[in-house]
Amino acid sequence: MIRPISISTTASCPIARDASGRSRKRRAPLSRTASPGGSSPSRPAVDSRLSTPSTRSGTRDRAPRLGAVALAVAALRLRFVGPILAAIFALGASAPSARAADVAAKPRATAKSVAKTPAAPTAPTVTPASPPAATADAPGACSYVQRGLKVCSTADGQGVFDVATRSPAIVVVTFEDEITGITNPPKAYYHAEYVIGSNVATIRPAETELPATTPIVITTKTVQVTLNLRRAPDAEHVDTQLTVKSPERVADDARIERRVTELLRVREQALADQEDAFEKRSSERASAQLLEDLAAKGAEIRAPGGDGAARNAAHIVLRAKHVVRMGGRRYVVLTLENLDAKTFDIDSVHVWVKDNTGERALKAPWTFAARAVGTNQRVQGAIFLPLDRVSGKTRVRVRVDESDGERGVELGGIEVH
Repeated sequence: MIRPISISTTASCPIARDASGRSRKRRAPLSRTASPGGSSPSRPAVDSRLSTPSTRSGTRDRAPRLGAVALAVAALRLRFVGPILAAIFALGASAPSARAADVAAKPRATAKSVAKTPAAPTAPTVTPASPPAATADAPGACSYVQRGLKVCSTADGQGVFDVATRSPAIVVVTFEDEITGITNPPKAYYHAEYVIGSNVATIRPAETELPATTPIVITTKTVQVTLNLRRAPDAEHVDTQLTVKSPERVADDARIERRVTELLRVREQALADQEDAFEKRSSERASAQLLEDLAAKGAEIRAPGGDGAARNAAHIVLRAKHVVRMGGRRYVVLTLENLDAKTFDIDSVHVWVKDNTGERALKAPWTFAARAVGTNQRVQGAIFLPLDRVSGKTRVRVRVDESDGERGVELGGIEVH
C-alpha cells in the first residue's frame, strides 16, 4: 500500500548536486514579509486545495499524486546513479594514461631482460641448392642463344626436338657432320632440302595454315634426330636457326686425338730411328764410294785459271781459289770478301757451265761458312759441279746474290779439267 506523500513548497524545486556528487533539493527562498505586529517572517501560504477536507479524504485527485511519485523516483535515481557515472568517467579518463605507462615500461623491462639474458645460439640457415638448369650441353636439352637461335644436344646419337615455324620463315638446321638423309614431310605443308656432302639442311613452310605438329627425321653419319615442326603463334616465336650438337662426338674426338697422338709419337720415333740408320748407312756408303773413286782415279788440286777474282761497284769481291777433283767429282773452292760498310747477306748462288755444246745453267749444290758477311770480313765456300765429262774448253761462271739482287757479284772463266 502506497503511503500518501504530501507535497509542500519543495515539490517543484529543481534538483542539484553538491561537490561530492550527491543530489540535494534546492529549497526555494522564504519570503520575508513584515507583519504588522513586528513578528518573525511568515512562511509562504499553502495552497488551500491541499489542506481542504476533500484532499485529506480518499476522494482527492490522483494526478498530483502521480507527479509527486515520478519526481521522487527521479531523485532516487540521480542520487545513486550519479556517483556511479562519475566514477566510470574518472576511470575512462585515467585508463589511456595507465596503458601508455604500461607500454612505456614494457620496452625498458624487455631491454633489461635482454641485457641480462644471453642470446641463445641460432642454427645457421641452410638454403637447399637449386637443381642445375638444363643447358644445350646436357644430352637431350635445348637452349636459346638469342631469339630464334636454338642449340640442342643429342643423347647417345639421338634426339627429339621441337621447332616453331610459320610461313614465310625458313629454318636452317646445322649438324656437326655430313647429312645422309631426310624423311620427306608433306609437300603441301613443308619443303626440306640439303646438299649432298653438306651438314646444313633448310626447311621452308609451303602454306600459312600449317598442322599443329609435323615430324621430320634427319640422319647424319653419327646422329639421327626427329624434329617436331610446330606451328608458331606469331612471327616473334619462330625458330630460324637450329644447331644440333653431339656431346658424345666431343668425347670421341678427344679419345681419337689422344690415340692418334700416341700412335704418331711412336711412328715419329720409329721414323727418327730409321733416318739415323739410313744416314749412317749413307755416310758409310759415300765414304766407301769416295775411297773407291780415289783409288781408281786419284785426286788433284788446280788453280782456277782466268781472272780468278771479280769485284762489283759495292766493293764485294768474289775469288776462285781452287778447282778440286776427287776421283770423278769436281769442286770449286771460292771466297767472298765484303769491303762495304753494309753487311752482305748471301741468299743464292747460280752456276752456268760452258763447253763445246754451249752454255747452260747447272743445278749445283753449294755452301758457305757463313751467310752474313760483315764489313771487312771474308768467308769461304764450295760448289759441287755435277759434271760427268769435261774437256779442255769447259768453263764455269758463278754469281752470288743477296735477296734484293742489287749488290750481286759474278765471276766467270773458271777452268774445269
